[in-house]
Amino acid sequence: ALGGALGSLRPVTQRTARVFLERNPYLAWETQRPVFSHPVFNGVVHTHLPHWEITTSHENENDPSTTRARSSNHAGGSRSTHGVTSRVPAPSNQSSCHPNEPAPNSRSWLPRVSRLGPMEGLSLPEYHVQTISAAHCVDVNDATELMRAASDAGASTLLFVSGDRGTQTNGEMSKPRIDSLALLNAARLMKQSGDIDPEIKLACVANPCLERALGKGVGASLLEAKITAGAEMVITQPDVVPTLAREWRDEIGHALPGVFSDGRSSDDGNKNQKNQNGEIEIVGGVGLASSSASAVTWMRLVFGQDWEVRFEGSDNNSNTPSKRIKQVLAEYALAENTLDADTLKAWGVERAELAVAEVLCSQGQKFHGVHLMPITSTGYDSAYLLADAIATLVETSRR
Repeated sequence: ALGGALGSLRPVTQRTARVFLERNPYLAWETQRPVFSHPVFNGVVHTHLPHWEITTSHENENDPSTTRARSSNHAGGSRSTHGVTSRVPAPSNQSSCHPNEPAPNSRSWLPRVSRLGPMEGLSLPEYHVQTISAAHCVDVNDATELMRAASDAGASTLLFVSGDRGTQTNGEMSKPRIDSLALLNAARLMKQSGDIDPEIKLACVANPCLERALGKGVGASLLEAKITAGAEMVITQPDVVPTLAREWRDEIGHALPGVFSDGRSSDDGNKNQKNQNGEIEIVGGVGLASSSASAVTWMRLVFGQDWEVRFEGSDNNSNTPSKRIKQVLAEYALAENTLDADTLKAWGVERAELAVAEVLCSQGQKFHGVHLMPITSTGYDSAYLLADAIATLVETSRR
């Protein structure tokens, strides 16, 4: 009920900096509530949960501890939204690994923004970003149902990602049936037809460090394709290797000059007029690594599990992506081995503060906001300690 009520609260477009905080559904809400209560956070990002199969009638479908995780590729069945039941096409390769779709009256398939608890909904910022992952959808029709549900619930932005590809039994990575470009194209048409709220923003993800590691021109090509497909907001993965991220920003600034424009300047030579008019927002991701182990986790999330082999390059080249990654990890290991616990935590917060400052205050490459991405409860503690500094940086970025 509260999710539906959020539709009337969808905020209008604003010129102030976005400060998004990711909501982790797998951590206790009480761990995150103090952070979300800080006024600097004006937006919440919801992940795309896998579907959950309810095992007993007494279990809470919103609580992963009492349910069993389903495969990303759910089987055919029907879904009910506001009393309207529609058929979900079944993938051709059914097996016991793909449980049946939840009962038509179940809400477990709905996007997270559609099933917020009353107290949680009231405690979160009014700007809701709902992630939709192509890897968790059977096809585009399946994804459009999620888009409609999120729009009806009052989502402010739909964030489209291709998602994890998964691993086949032979060890090779499998390709998703669809990707974020397909979702963006579908969502753009739905906005134009009024099938979803015309005021909802469409967002995509950029991965600066990975894209730069893959080679010159990769990042600009990928981003231009997503903007052409309909992206109005870009949310980046964290700059886990700052040197790679700076090179990516330089590349984007040269190839797509309007991406970093705030819409207040004018340049007749700008070849991306849509961006120059301030219609594209770019929000920089900041990870909160609190230990060398969490730093390794972030490297794997950004670069993939095989980054050491994939990006090693020539032994004679001291500037390969792999060696740059190892240098950052060595800094975390050194800090962990030489600092006491409190000083290590302060060091991590200071490192994140510098990343936020670079995102919000860099001259000529100013982002429209920042997205904090804690993974653990310690990460949320760090986000709370960082909040006042972010508020100061937001004010500085307006000057």
